[in-house]
Amino acid sequence: MREKHVYYAKRTTLLISCCAIALIVMGLFGCTNDNPSQSNPNGIIATAPDPEGSNYTITQNRYSLILGGVDCQDGSSDDYCGIDVTVRDGMTTVVDAPCELRWNVSDYPNRTICSASDGTTVSLSGGVYHVYATTDAYGVAHFRVSGSYTSSTGCGGGEGNSGTPRKVSLYVESVLQSSAFCNVSVADPNGSGGVNSADLSIVVADNACSNYYSRSDLNADGSVTDADEDVLEGIIFHGGSPCSCGE
Repeated sequence: MREKHVYYAKRTTLLISCCAIALIVMGLFGCTNDNPSQSNPNGIIATAPDPEGSNYTITQNRYSLILGGVDCQDGSSDDYCGIDVTVRDGMTTVVDAPCELRWNVSDYPNRTICSASDGTTVSLSGGVYHVYATTDAYGVAHFRVSGSYTSSTGCGGGEGNSGTPRKVSLYVESVLQSSAFCNVSVADPNGSGGVNSADLSIVVADNACSNYYSRSDLNADGSVTDADEDVLEGIIFHGGSPCSCGE
């Protein structure tokens, strides 16, 4: 009888030891808590998503929305004017994303947009311009607009602030990406005959003027220099703005 009691005692001790080991192993593998709310009030362990648009990487082909002339045959805006904006989310281009350029007329006065192409649309309300385009299969929004300058092009009191030349805001999917994205300059300041040597003469005069004119700051660096003349010469040489859209 004593041997049988010893046997059962050993068996009970062995069973207790096995259970203890099992509990320890379960604890190591996270199996001991059936109520996740004790460690996480939602019972979910996940990284919170970033706000839409916060991870976008924006690149552009220039820092100025240039209002130029048009093709005389079909009225399309010059590819060497306007501005192209590429939108990426990490390494992936963002397709079919609505983009908007927005600025106050008071920041860029005496501009008129008289034509848009390549899916670009334009509205003017309450003294604010809104220019819309959608990214294509390559993630590029082509803002194609044409226009001219509507006031005197002589050297006078100047226009704009050379310290902050870029006052156009960029929105992607209605999320503000930049409030100093580009400026609005004019390749056809006299509004006639397309972009030609007469317009180049105006930029040359603005270069010589002691006052800053944002209309001729085609590279949006806060000054009118020979570099802006080079930009305009490239537009003329390219030949895509031979007519003015208001004619």
